[in-house]
Order: sequence, then structure tokens, then C-alpha cells
Amino acid sequence: MDHKPRLPWQYDSGKIRYSAELINDIYVNRLIKNYLRTGNHDHNFVLVGPKGIGKTLFLNLKSYLYRNDSHDKGLLFYPSSGQLCENLMLDNNQLSKKDLLRFSGYSIWAKIWRLVLSIIACQVNHVREEEDKLLIDLMENNRSLSTLITTILMNRNMLDKYLERLRTLTQKIERINNGICIFIDNIDQALGQFLTDYDKTDFDDMRVPPAVEVWTGAQMGLLAAIYEINRHNSHIKIFSTIRSEAFICLDDQMKLNYKNYTTSLKYTKDEVKLIFEKNIDLMDPEEYVCPEADDKVERFLGVKKVGHTAAKFPSGTYRVEKPFDFLYRHSFGRPREMVLMGSSLYNYVVGSPGYDLDKPKDRVSKIRSEVNKVSDEILDNYLNEIIPKFDRSQLNQFIKVIQSNVIPSDYILKEQRDLAEHYFSIGLLGFTQKTLNGKDNLLQKFLPAAEYSYKENVTLPNTKFFVTHPCLDKTLAKVLDLRYYNSFNIIGPNKKFVDHPEYAKIYDVAFSYANEERAYVEEVAKHLNQRDVKVFYDHFNKRKTWGMDLNQFLGDVYNSYSKFCVIFVSENYTKKKWTLVELNHAIRRHNETKNRERYLLPVRFDESPIDGIDGLGYMDTQENTPAELAELIYDLIYERR
Repeated sequence: MDHKPRLPWQYDSGKIRYSAELINDIYVNRLIKNYLRTGNHDHNFVLVGPKGIGKTLFLNLKSYLYRNDSHDKGLLFYPSSGQLCENLMLDNNQLSKKDLLRFSGYSIWAKIWRLVLSIIACQVNHVREEEDKLLIDLMENNRSLSTLITTILMNRNMLDKYLERLRTLTQKIERINNGICIFIDNIDQALGQFLTDYDKTDFDDMRVPPAVEVWTGAQMGLLAAIYEINRHNSHIKIFSTIRSEAFICLDDQMKLNYKNYTTSLKYTKDEVKLIFEKNIDLMDPEEYVCPEADDKVERFLGVKKVGHTAAKFPSGTYRVEKPFDFLYRHSFGRPREMVLMGSSLYNYVVGSPGYDLDKPKDRVSKIRSEVNKVSDEILDNYLNEIIPKFDRSQLNQFIKVIQSNVIPSDYILKEQRDLAEHYFSIGLLGFTQKTLNGKDNLLQKFLPAAEYSYKENVTLPNTKFFVTHPCLDKTLAKVLDLRYYNSFNIIGPNKKFVDHPEYAKIYDVAFSYANEERAYVEEVAKHLNQRDVKVFYDHFNKRKTWGMDLNQFLGDVYNSYSKFCVIFVSENYTKKKWTLVELNHAIRRHNETKNRERYLLPVRFDESPIDGIDGLGYMDTQENTPAELAELIYDLIYERR
């Protein structure tokens, strides 16, 4: 029978037609090639990796290869009804999060899985129980792994009695002489559907919520059970998948032993590109936009480069990047995400009428629009993986504080350290790091998605700047419009980073004024806000100052975080405590930088003298309306930008 290549851009492993020849259509590195080997000496039982990395694809392929190679070898399989793997399903009509929270810790889960898997092994080998009524009921009334584990979890008060049967079951499986292969998947998702939603225990003052302990414990307990059962009888091979964020949390003296039974699935950027290009190879050559191009991605998309919309070289020209680099940095680097992105471009951009006739800049515009949309979908999917449910409103508030996709570390650590640590651990917040080949060269680094999500004591690095992941771009745009872009750098993992004095400035301009002049000042602030200018105006920042040490906070704003400071001079101004605090900080900054840049911008309501600024040129409120003054300030800011 001739091998039919799979269709391109299939990101759902359930839709893939498994065959021995499938290996020709997918990217397989040395690690996976070793994992896919079958035979008596195979101990590659568990695939470890984040979601979207291909664990289910390779587990199903391994099951197919074992079954295809088992003729005349007497191997027995579970499941045996035409399925390659059993996808664990827990009945949400019978179980709840409250029920599952009663099973915390991986040691209890290791016993539960040993019980369940031993029963399945006995059923596959037709080993019957004739004396123990409780064991008979478990074995006769639960013919699948899913129903069996649901029954056990539903009856927490019976658990001790169930576990008393482990010794009997261990003796039974030790007598099995036939080779048995058991394939199970979907443990993480089956449990995750119950544990994601909020519970009061999620808000306890503990680093790791109980829901996470259950989720990680169940997966690591499975690994421990697979290890123990195979040690008791090497004829029984149990193959499954677990998530890397669960495995990394295991702190046990047996971890190295378990590791010998696992394959950790990871891909470099170059390998993900090969996966992407494999899908391009599966396309009909007539579908290529530029079939003559040497580069496969250019062949697919019809563009050689993608220009950034905001980041520029010092010369003023916009920075550019290769098309694959643009796609890759808008994902978390997981193969499924890149195939999803390719699928959307294939169906909705490259395949759209007239795309092949478009000019390159119009093609880039369409590609950028689709990639930003898919990137936001990738972010949604990723955040939906996190247990307990990810707080989107908290993220929006965080964005309102940071104001940009490049944030000075001292600012973020003073403002939002706890949230910064959380977003750093899940890969939403990266940092700049010096390279080894030059003290002035910086690279942007992010922790891998879904590896350290639940790891305790993930500490923030010592860095000058933090950066936001490009998957957050659409969220940043929703909260801040388009004024969040850094002017000099393309933001993304392993991208070069150019330092610049302006990056320390969170606000374009800070206002210092007396309350009696608020009406005029507020009009100026509103006009600037409408022009996407970041203004520190106290009424726009009430939440930030609430409960803060004002002397320190205002010192940061007027001494470090603003590009310009407008002092609204009046008789009232000279009599206020906090205006004088702001003034002192601003004058200190002015004195430090007056030979290099303009900072203090006096605006007078009257002729009241103020030490430190009397010699500076000023504007007059009698001669400028709020709108006119806002326009003058905007011009200075635009010139600086």
C-alpha cells in the first residue's frame, strides 16, 4: 500500500493517520528516534514536556509501532479495542474539585496508580480474583482505566481498604509471563478540568495552592507507579505522558531513578523551524507564493523580511527581521503553536484571493495582522493551562503600571515585585542579559513556557531591564493603545537589546502643581492623553500612590522616571508641602542633567519667585490655552522620541 503523506499544518494529533511511514513526514531528532524504538530492552516509558510539544503524537506513534511489530510475539495491549491510547476521562458529574483536593501529595497518588494499573494488567492478562469481594467488584465493574480511577476517587472513605489489596495485586502481577503494553494519556487535562476553577483554598498564604499539589502529585505518582510495577515485573510496560512543569516540581531522592524511565521532549528554535519547514514540504508546490525562492519560509509566504512598525536603528530606519523569526517570537516556541500559526497563514492569508498579486509591503501587513491575532489566541490557550485560573484583570492592572514592553528593573521591583516574579516564572516577563563576547552586548532571555510555573523559589535575575513577551502585544495594545512599543528594540527571546538612557523613563512628562490650579492643569493632561503621551498627573495615578511612601515614590517619579517635568508656578505652589518635595527632586535631576538634556519646563500662573528655576525660560498660562500648551509639550516629546 502506497504511503500517502499527511496533510500540511495539522496541529491536532487526533486527526493524524498513524502508520510506520509517518516518521518520514514529521521531524524526528535523535532523542525521539531513541524513544520510538520498541523491544524487550525499551525503558522509555514516559514522555515529559510542556503542552503543545508533541507528546501525544509520539505516544500514539509508539503504540502503533509496538502493535505493528507484535505479530507472533504474544504481546497483549491496553487499550485493545482499536484505540492506540486511552485518554483518561474523569466523570465531572460524579467528581468535583473539592473531591480531588482530598488526594494531595504524590505518595498517595503513587499507591492509587499502582492499584489501578495492577488491576488493568490483571484484566489484560485475564487474571481473575475469586475470593476477595471488594477486589472482585473493582475488577468486574470497572473495565476501563478511566472508570476504575473515577470509582476510587469517588470513594475516599474506602481508599484505605482498596490500598490493602495492593499486596495481593502485586503477587498476581509478579506471576504474569506475557508481555503487556499499556498506553495512557491526557492525565494532565483530565485533572486540569476540575482544578482550574477557583476554590477558597487557592487564596491561602502558601506558595503552591493545594490544587497544584494535586495536579503535580497525580502525574508524579503515575511515574512512580510505572517505575515500581516494571521493577516487580519487567514484562509489564506502561507508557504515558506527563507535563514538564509537574516533573520539575518533584523533590525526591528517587528522581534520578525515575529519570532513567523518561524522555524529556524539548526543541531548539532551529528544530522548530525544521518542523515548520516539514509542513511547507507537504504543501502542493502550486500553492507556493514564490516557488523559485531558496528559503522555504519565503517560498510559503512570499516575503524576504518583515519590518517592525516602531523599533528603529539609530539612523532612523525601521528594524527588520526574517519572516520565521517574526512568527517564532510571537509564540512560546512550542511546535503546535507554530503549526497553528502556519495553518492560519495558509488558510486565511496565503490562500486568500489576490495575495499572490500583492506588493511585498501589503503581504507583510496581512501576515502581521494574522500573526498578532493568532499570537493572542496562543496566549489565551497558554493562560488557560495554568492552575488555578489565571487572573486577567490583575494582568491588565500590571500593564497599566509598567506602561511599556521595556521596564527598568528598579521601577518594577518597587511597584510590583510579587507579580513580576509570577509572570517571570511562567515566561511572560523576560530580562536583558550580557553576552559573553562583549560587555555592551545584551540579549533578551525568557524562561521556557510551562516549565517553572509551579516551581517554588524562582527568583528574579539581577538585570537592568525587564521585557514583556510578544504574545502580550495585543493585550498591551488593548490597555495602552499603541504607545507601549520600545523605540529601538525588537522584543523577543534571544533578540539583541540596545540600551538607551530613555528606557529608564516610564512617563513622557510629569506635572507638578498646586491643587488650586487643577482645572487648567487637568485640561493639559487630558489633551496629552489623547495624543498617547504618558503623563504623570496625580488624578490619573491615585491607585499607584495609595499607601505608598510618598517621599520615595515622588522622588522616583521626578528624579528618575520622567523624560520632562512641567512645574506650574504660582503663589499657591510655593506654600504646599508636597509640591516643594516634588520641586526639590526635580531640581536635583535638572542639576544633574542640565548640560546634557532639557528637563525642567516652567509654566507660570504668576510671577512668584522659586529658587532653582528663576533663570529658566518659561511659558505663560495667560498666553497659552491648555490645548496650546499641550501641543508645545507634545512637540518636545515627539522631538525627543
